[in-house]
Amino acid sequence: MSSANLPTFMTKYQYQVGGSLPQDAPTYVRRQADDDIYAGLTQGEFCYVLNSRQMGKSSLRVQVMQRLQAEGFACANIDITAIGTADITPEQWYAGVIDTLVGSLNLYTSFDLDTWWTENGLLSPVQRLSKFIETVLLKTITEKIVIFIDEIDSILSLSFNLDDFFAVIRDCYNRRATHADYNRLTFALIGVSTPSDLIQDKRRTPFNIGRAIDLTGFQLHEAEPLARGLAAVGDSGELMRVVLAWTGGQPFLTQKVCKLVIGEWGLGTGDWGLGIGGGGEESKIQNLKSEIELWVEDLVRRRIIENWEAQDEPEHLKTIRDRIMARGEERTGRLLALCQQISQQGEIAADDSAEQTELRLTGLVVKREGKLRIYNRIYAEVFKQEWSEKLLAKLRSYSDAFNAWVESQQQDESRLLRGKTLQDAQEWARGKSLSDLDYRFLAASQELEKRDVQRRLEAEEQAKQVLAEANRKANRRIQVGSVVLGLAVVGAVVSLMLAQYQLGQARLARTETNQAQTELKQAKQETEVTKQDNQRILTENQKISSDNKKISAQAEQAKRNLNNAELNLKTANAKVNDAQQNVRVAESKVKAANAQVSQAEVQAKEAVQQRQVAQQQREEAVAGLNRAREEQKLAQQELQTAKTALNAAVNARAKADEERKIALKATQLEQDGTNALRVFTSSREIEGLLLAVQTGEQLKTLVKDQKSLADYPAYSPLFSLQTILLNIREQNRLEGHSNSVISVIFSPDGKTLASASDDGTIKLWNRDTGKKISTLIGHSNAVNSVVFSPDGKTLASASRDNTIKLWNRDTGKEISTLTGHTSWVFNVVFSPDGKTLASASDDKTIKLWNRDTGKEISTLTGHSDGVNSVVFSPDGKTLASASVDNTIKLWNLSLDDLLAQGCSWLKVYFITHPDEAKVCKGR
Repeated sequence: MSSANLPTFMTKYQYQVGGSLPQDAPTYVRRQADDDIYAGLTQGEFCYVLNSRQMGKSSLRVQVMQRLQAEGFACANIDITAIGTADITPEQWYAGVIDTLVGSLNLYTSFDLDTWWTENGLLSPVQRLSKFIETVLLKTITEKIVIFIDEIDSILSLSFNLDDFFAVIRDCYNRRATHADYNRLTFALIGVSTPSDLIQDKRRTPFNIGRAIDLTGFQLHEAEPLARGLAAVGDSGELMRVVLAWTGGQPFLTQKVCKLVIGEWGLGTGDWGLGIGGGGEESKIQNLKSEIELWVEDLVRRRIIENWEAQDEPEHLKTIRDRIMARGEERTGRLLALCQQISQQGEIAADDSAEQTELRLTGLVVKREGKLRIYNRIYAEVFKQEWSEKLLAKLRSYSDAFNAWVESQQQDESRLLRGKTLQDAQEWARGKSLSDLDYRFLAASQELEKRDVQRRLEAEEQAKQVLAEANRKANRRIQVGSVVLGLAVVGAVVSLMLAQYQLGQARLARTETNQAQTELKQAKQETEVTKQDNQRILTENQKISSDNKKISAQAEQAKRNLNNAELNLKTANAKVNDAQQNVRVAESKVKAANAQVSQAEVQAKEAVQQRQVAQQQREEAVAGLNRAREEQKLAQQELQTAKTALNAAVNARAKADEERKIALKATQLEQDGTNALRVFTSSREIEGLLLAVQTGEQLKTLVKDQKSLADYPAYSPLFSLQTILLNIREQNRLEGHSNSVISVIFSPDGKTLASASDDGTIKLWNRDTGKKISTLIGHSNAVNSVVFSPDGKTLASASRDNTIKLWNRDTGKEISTLTGHTSWVFNVVFSPDGKTLASASDDKTIKLWNRDTGKEISTLTGHSDGVNSVVFSPDGKTLASASVDNTIKLWNLSLDDLLAQGCSWLKVYFITHPDEAKVCKGR
């Protein structure tokens, strides 16, 4: 079915997706917010509608403006985006605001902005706006004025600060106390923000005036205007119910789905065996709930959810996505982690934290019954857990390692982070609400890092032990080498001395042949000594040989020393034989002596060589010791570096844990401070002050010696307490009545209060303690007024049960009931002497009563409508009454005065009737 074939009413009944609905739009849905903002603005309350985008805020403004203008209000709308936010100066911006007001309120004919702006050029732009409101706006327009400021959050994107703009709005509210004209001026702020965001300078008083208007989604009982357009398709009520089940009443989505339903039916493409097709009654949806639900689900999935980024026209889902992603990496990470948590758990407790409030302003989640949950089923299908995880993964610096670790069932430790990479990841995660897997991954990485540090420490300890063992071995080698060196030197010296001695003997043998026998004898002696020396050398060499089995390098040298020693022994024996031969043959002695000289020279050379080798061995041993000491020094440096790194890691973790605890406590204090202010502004001032003081004490403990406000981890407790102390009026609260309290009065001694309530009772209270003394029960309807007698012993009460009752203050017992009025008694008072009571009633009369007898003295008539109030003059001679008939009447109760007035009126009469003048004799 084409649109040309749609029913006539359907061609006019168009669903609008996006933008403000016209004033007469048939699809506009009136919600509770419509009545709330209308009631607030008509009563002069400043109101603000701060909610997520595409919730119908602008359409709400259009409708309420129409209602207010119909009742004589002058309304103006300032659209911040229309003034501009880019490449604009403060002066241009404020001039644009004033120009918008002039145009909206039709002041162009009586006000020249250009001239006025120039004449006030010495004032700052914000001062000019304030002056315009006071001297032009309120003077020119005599009606009540409501100024709507739409798209208020656009102010936050300006390059200059506009805290003063909101200060002007707050000043207009505060001036009501001293300038009556400001009671005619009211503001309504509309946008995507929070009141705390409006004034950015946290040192200034926050924007804490006005009434918040809760703009909720469509409810089924409210959505009849939308359901009306679905009547041509089928069961409009059931269709509407199913649509709302998908949209959660979100205005933009609800209009869109309704439009899709009509469009699908009109094209005749919606027949999937569910009773939908083109033409006539047979084309209507079969009114079976399951079929309607299946058909709408298929429609929503095809036209909205599947490939949603391509189908999101006009943009809605992408707007939500962009608001989440445009908050900066850290804040986006927090929002995505919060989305992930809600997707996993279905809902979480709402705590009104900054992150939760920011996420609510994206429109993705909604606060219901103290819980935060995904706004509707469509959002849940589009922005599901996988979506959050995918975007969060892009923000992670460790995504590849994290994903590989998860794929390994959290077993592959090679994927865990270490060192600087771990530190960077922990810094990135600080302050974010991550998934459980993220926290497990970081915890496992940190545990692995601790194990690595422990292993390095153990390795360094083992290296120290190895180094110590090496030192011990080196020392032993040095000791052994020293012994070997000493023995070698001794052997060399002995050999050298022997060689020199033998050389001398040989020379003597050449020149003193006759002393051969003597030399022979000496030779024998020397031979014996040589044998002993050689035996010692042999013993020492055996010891050297034993020691050198442990040191391979010295072993070879010891072997050579042993060979040399054995050679020396053989040489010495040969010398003995030669010496014996010299006795027999001199020539042989000379030859033998010459041979000995040659041999001694060889031995001397060998001794020098042995000394050089021993010196080289000593130098090598010393060099080995130095290398070992250097290695020990390096090992100790590495150990100290590892200890320093470990201490730094331990300190960093302790600091991180402390910062985390402080951050958690600061977050709680921020929430508690905000809650204290909320309690205070909800007319529970004492509770609010108590909460603020408790929160302030906790903040004081947390900040300790920090003196700079910039170092405070939380500001809300301080500023909430400051705000409460600046505005608190309540000193005590007396609670006990079950309905409205209409009247309250102090006793003459000031120690007792009496209160009259709509619950039909009078209660007496101790002023000092605030404790209830007693409850006076007897009236059958609300008590309008209560009063103490001058002596304070008796109370009188006036009730809607048409009676006045007298009560004994001390006992709380009823003394008497005064009856006679035929309608509600609004007011009752005692005369100054306490003997007479006067009562004012809705029956248009005032009655005078004798307190002691309870009898009616007189009824004063004259008012044409109910009498609200009555009062005695201080001397008790005059009574004044106030009436709904717009008059106040004075009643003279002095007999002398009345006689004097009467006689004064009779003076003319007495001229013609002198005999009767005696009645006024003396007057």
